This record gives sequence, structure tokens and C-alpha cells, in this order.
Amino acid sequence: GAYETTGVYILDNDNIIPVPTDVLDIEYLSSYLVDGDGSAEIVAHDPVSERLFVLNSTGQKLEIIDFSDINAISTISSIDLSTYGDPTSVAYMNNIVALGISKGPLEDGVVVFCDIDGANLSTVTAGNLPDMVGFIPDGTKLLVANEGQPNDDYSVDPEGSISVIDITGGLGHISQADVLSI
Repeated sequence: GAYETTGVYILDNDNIIPVPTDVLDIEYLSSYLVDGDGSAEIVAHDPVSERLFVLNSTGQKLEIIDFSDINAISTISSIDLSTYGDPTSVAYMNNIVALGISKGPLEDGVVVFCDIDGANLSTVTAGNLPDMVGFIPDGTKLLVANEGQPNDDYSVDPEGSISVIDITGGLGHISQADVLSI
């Protein structure tokens, strides 16, 4: 007929939903300024060392923060990543910190692997603009979403891709041969 679309509302009234008295049930304890001139964009956490790995993309740094005492948060170290490019993502698992770093639309980006102290042990090339890094649940591989972002006038428009990096060799033994590009 005259109707091209319609909306349907489904009411699931099988379960009675409790009404919360305190919606979030949280209490503010503390805050921490990572870098007054930078940013705190993406965070990964090591539950054993109680460290936060904070990507300061504006300052092109990895901030390693002691989070063991919520009332005494402090910076352990600040790792300069500017020699690699522009940091885009950070992930942590099993004493390995992985950082996605873009080198712009003209060049493929890299993934930098380091330990919880920030010691750089391995660097591999990924696709263009590695915008998201994440470990698979068993910790044997790192997946990298390579955005492939074009330049402003689209005269350079690299393809997006996925890099699968085998990390079973352990930190310090990750090489370009461990990278599969899809």
C-alpha cells in the first residue's frame, strides 16, 4: 500500500526488572592527570603488576602508570613513540604490551611490542593505519585492524586490511615472518 516502512515494538514482559535505587552504584575516589599537554585516549591494564598502559596520542607517548593504590596513582615512565609515528592503539596480555602506530597514508604502520617496563623488544610492519590492536583470548595472536585511511584529497587511498601476528615465540622473538596480512 502507501506504507513503505513500519515500526514494530516487542514487549518482553516475561521477567520483572528490578528498579535500582542507585543507578550506577559507584563512588568517586580519585583522578589522575596523565599529561596536561597531551591526552589519555586508550588504556590497557595489567592486573598482576597493577599498571595502566595509557596511550597519549597527542603527546606521542605510552604512559606507564602505577595503579596499585587508587589514592597514590603515579607515572612509572613515559615512553616516547614519536620516532615510530603516531600511536593509535594499545593492548596488554601476558606481560606483552602491543602498540599500533600509524605512519600516515603513504606508508604502512607498525606494531611495537614491549614489556611492562616499556622496553622495546620487537617491531613489525602491519598495514596502513593500524587503528586497533587486540589479543585473542588464548594470547597466542595479536589482531590488528588496519584502517587504510586516505589523505585529505583522496589522491592516496590505501586499502584496509587485518594483520594477524603470531606471538607464540614470546616477547623478543616476534619478527616480520610472524605477520599474516589479510
